[in-house]
Amino acid sequence: MSSENKKFNLKIIPEKKVIFDSFENNSGYVRMDISGNINLMDEKAKEILGYDNRKEKVNARTMIHKDDFAYTMKSFMELYKTGEFKNYNARVSTKNGVIKKVQIDTKIIYNAQKKPVGAHGVIKEVFTSDDLKK
Repeated sequence: MSSENKKFNLKIIPEKKVIFDSFENNSGYVRMDISGNINLMDEKAKEILGYDNRKEKVNARTMIHKDDFAYTMKSFMELYKTGEFKNYNARVSTKNGVIKKVQIDTKIIYNAQKKPVGAHGVIKEVFTSDDLKK
């Protein structure tokens, strides 16, 4: 994990314990604004998704597989209502076009007025379209 991500995690975890107790080695960390624009990713998330938010604009909504889009929007509406979801599964299309099934656990980030301003959580690759060809 980069020093920026470590600094971010150390700052966030003690204050509200808003992310998860531990990261698995095969999980990546992503933070995005309320519109889905990714503004922080660790190296594992970059590896899973094939994007680097420091080099290009990345929006989580544009990665969702078209057949999972309605389900994803419904899930995100539930996220806004409850403040978190666990074990969300969907297919995403990576930058190089590989379809991956991912599992995501995420929580809403609130501002001082308790308004949702973003979300953050962990992403784990379940399998890729290449795995299905084997």
